[in-house]
Amino acid sequence: MASVSLGTFVVACACATLGLMISISFLVFHIYHRKNKIVKMSSPYMNMVTSFGAILLSVVCFMYGLDFILEQEQRTRTTICQIRVWIIVTSITLILGPVCTKAWRVHSIFQYGFAKKVVIKDSKLITIIGGLLAVDLTLMALWQTIDPVSSKTKLFAESIVADENVDVHVFNETTSIQECTCEKLPVWIIVLTLWKITLIISCLIFAWKTKGVTVPSLNDSANTFAAIFVSIIITLCATMTATSLHRSTDATRIIVAVSIAACIFLFQLVLFLPKVQYWWKTPDDASPRISSSSLREIASAEIPPLHLGDENANTYNDDGLLNIVEENKALKESLLEKEDLISALQDHLDLAKEKLTKLPANLGPKADLSLDLDAASGIYDILRSPEQPPDRSGIYRVEGTPRSAQSEEINDVTGSQNETQFLTADPKFKKL
Repeated sequence: MASVSLGTFVVACACATLGLMISISFLVFHIYHRKNKIVKMSSPYMNMVTSFGAILLSVVCFMYGLDFILEQEQRTRTTICQIRVWIIVTSITLILGPVCTKAWRVHSIFQYGFAKKVVIKDSKLITIIGGLLAVDLTLMALWQTIDPVSSKTKLFAESIVADENVDVHVFNETTSIQECTCEKLPVWIIVLTLWKITLIISCLIFAWKTKGVTVPSLNDSANTFAAIFVSIIITLCATMTATSLHRSTDATRIIVAVSIAACIFLFQLVLFLPKVQYWWKTPDDASPRISSSSLREIASAEIPPLHLGDENANTYNDDGLLNIVEENKALKESLLEKEDLISALQDHLDLAKEKLTKLPANLGPKADLSLDLDAASGIYDILRSPEQPPDRSGIYRVEGTPRSAQSEEINDVTGSQNETQFLTADPKFKKL
């Protein structure tokens, strides 16, 4: 006699089929469109790992109804129990690991904006996921070695009282169920639950830190929050319901299989469907754009100090970076000097205008022309390149007029030698 009914087997197969269909669909989509620039920005290989973990978890749904077609051997049931636990633990890591590592990579890229070049390849994310799986395998190996899971038959005895008019009949009924258990099952469940909660919290933290990134192909924060919270709610509801119905094997397995299929379906739908819609609506020749809010976030990002030869494997400095930094510094200093020069020239120009307004009305056009030419010649010489020395011989000379004669003429007009030499009186001008 089978431990589960035909209905349980049918429901388990239906749940497994639903999970496999949605998982394989997204897996094929990311494989086929992995070179598309929109899909490529969303880390298709990480999404493939998530879909693969969902496929493994869908197989677990089928295993909950597998007892219907298997022989009633204790060793076979124990093997199925152990395989089922191993797949559940590792598949959850395969689903959540890529989500967490993708959010960490986006956070690392946008943490310093354009001030720091950060290159994190998929190979490093795969390495991190491998480390997470190593933790799972270590915990499961300890569990398997110290207190292995086995399939045991548990008996429940209950009394049924039947009242037929006057006579009261009491019947003792015994119910047996098959369950996977061990001596310290609650302890191992708590340890694994704490480990998975740590992984979930990491996903939520990095998703929160990247919520300001508005690049559609990179921002998964809202989808990650929604997918994780939906899965948590479904898991809690299924756990409470299955615990209350633990004496019914069929009811317990149906609830677990349906909850797993619902988590698989909704998690991938919430996480991947917005990307598929964005890919569908965006032409192939359109380039993803960064919005103004993302640019403001990048501009306000913390700029790290420059460390050539940084030991961080994520940062790659060009060979000529030091020369570029020095050149940038020199250009900034040159810009400040040019600004000071422009300010000094503006002061001289204002002073020249003020002097011209004080000239007598009967001054001939020759003197006006000489002043204008003097100012123009002086400014031209100052703005010349440093490699070409200025021609100081023509600063106060009008063509055809000796410098001494021109100075005497200006002195006669203004009545003061200091007023004619206001350009040479400024220390900034002498320096230039």
